[in-house]
Amino acid sequence: MPDYLEVEEAKRHICAVGQKMYAKGFVAANDGNITLRVGEDRVVATPTGVSKGAMTPEMLITVDLEGKLVAGDYKPTSELPMHLAAYRNNAALRSTCHSHSPYLTAFAIAGLALDIPYSPETVFITGSVPIAPFAIPGSPELAQSIVPFVHDYNLVLLANHGPMSWGGDANAAWFVMESAESYAKLCLILRFMVGRSRPLMASQIQEQVERFHLDASKAGHMAYSEEPCNQEPALALSDYHGPFLSDLDVERIATRVAEKLAGNK
Repeated sequence: MPDYLEVEEAKRHICAVGQKMYAKGFVAANDGNITLRVGEDRVVATPTGVSKGAMTPEMLITVDLEGKLVAGDYKPTSELPMHLAAYRNNAALRSTCHSHSPYLTAFAIAGLALDIPYSPETVFITGSVPIAPFAIPGSPELAQSIVPFVHDYNLVLLANHGPMSWGGDANAAWFVMESAESYAKLCLILRFMVGRSRPLMASQIQEQVERFHLDASKAGHMAYSEEPCNQEPALALSDYHGPFLSDLDVERIATRVAEKLAGNK
């Protein structure tokens, strides 16, 4: 018999996560959704039109896996089908979380999936972060857009919308969301501000898997370094002169300039 939280315990957890989401700036106004599966055909969820920082247990609703309201006085959110689709397609899931956290949402809008293994946490907790094609919020297409990802990843970015995470227990979905936002911030700083990084090698991750019996099955397709660059002597900050154009960038610029010059002849 699967282990499920009691409804009242699930409500307390959802409210606690909602307060964290709001306090950390992951949501504004009435953004975001949180759900917990509490039975074979029962899910406790946040309703529509409620600030996640001001929720109380009596505001939450209980629905079946088709979205029919079973208990509660508030209306279901239009994005509820997206969360229910996750449960219907992966029976191991117990919790889902959707936010508009700024760093992950920025990459969702830019169309940049996150796949660089900067640290062990980005591999073992977050994993690579894919992007689902854009679908209208609240539409059946949005619900279907997350289905290809619920088995092989820990979260997905909804294009031009925001992240959705999931997990096998009450805390897992939130921890993934929180860790992924930190990862996205790190990506932004290293890739576009510092302009330099030393990613992990696949062998370095495998050594941790074997030594500490860690699970990297949800890491997805990471762009591991082919060289042990993080074992080379560090560069002194005083000797680093900031981001620079790569050879590929220079080649692309030169090609565009040549094409424009040729077109002006």
